[in-house]
Amino acid sequence: MKLSEFYRSEDVFGGASQETDNRQKFVVDLINKQPTPSILLDFGCGTAFLRNKVAPGIDYYGCDIAETIVEDEHIRKIVDERIPFADNMFDILYVGEVIEHLVDTDAFMREARRVLKDNGLLIITTPNLACWLNRFMLLFGYQPYFTELSFMDKTLGRMSILKRYEKQISGMGHLRIFTSKGLRDFVKLHRFTEISLRTVPIEFNSAYFAIDRVFAAIGMGSDIVCSSRNSK
Repeated sequence: MKLSEFYRSEDVFGGASQETDNRQKFVVDLINKQPTPSILLDFGCGTAFLRNKVAPGIDYYGCDIAETIVEDEHIRKIVDERIPFADNMFDILYVGEVIEHLVDTDAFMREARRVLKDNGLLIITTPNLACWLNRFMLLFGYQPYFTELSFMDKTLGRMSILKRYEKQISGMGHLRIFTSKGLRDFVKLHRFTEISLRTVPIEFNSAYFAIDRVFAAIGMGSDIVCSSRNSK
């Protein structure tokens, strides 16, 4: 499989799991607490499910690389590294489970600064390389979760119990996996300020969610949510 085909597939961008994930509920609450009127860009919008969940007064826009995206005046396809919207257009930029797929994360952050207004809010969610599960797996020499070595077999190096689960889901295609400290340093590098960062649990299943919720409270949850402000 070509890399471009992998990233344009519906399983990678815009999968149905976005609609029920605990992480997304947390992000929706965060977005809806922002002052209105506001203009929001959902970068990597997939099915654009967020469009119907934002509060009145938040004007929704989205963009995605997926071939299945349905374009209209508010939804556009990404065709190159440039975000397909004007300078200083958005109050909020949401980047949900996308930055780990990007080859040139620095180019993306330059684009984020371009399309955000001064003091605009950037919200990034991404898998946590240093989550409790990965710490355990690395301790015993297993390949950490959220990473893959092959398109042919995404379970290489995993524990047997995780191999059985992973065979039921599509590949992730992650290129850059962040820790909380790494993500904080990364957004600071690109001159974003007022950084707020926490980890949140994700819903693989009810047992995993219960454990993940405990570890999320001490910064070792499976996903990172980082919000910061664009300082021109």
